[in-house]
Parts: sequence; structure tokens; C-alpha cells
Amino acid sequence: MDCDIDLFSDLGHVLLWFVISILTLGIGYIFYFYRVWNYALNNTRIE
Repeated sequence: MDCDIDLFSDLGHVLLWFVISILTLGIGYIFYFYRVWNYALNNTRIE
């Protein structure tokens, strides 16, 4: 399996996660985790 996610190409997701974490004191990440999981699976391919 090869995942095509890196920090700089997905800076929007990193910033959104950071803002959610700060505003909700980390609790919001539990709900945002599903979105991150789905994004990672959509950018993964089997070789």
C-alpha cells in the first residue's frame, strides 16, 4: 500500500486540525479523526 499524503501538499488539513484542536481543547479532534481517516484511505493505492 502506498499513501500519497505529505505535510506540505495537505497544509489545509493540518491548519484545520490545529484550529479545531485549539478551539475545542483537543475534543474536536475525535470528530475530525473520521475525516482524516477517510482522506488517507482515498489517497492510498495498492501496488
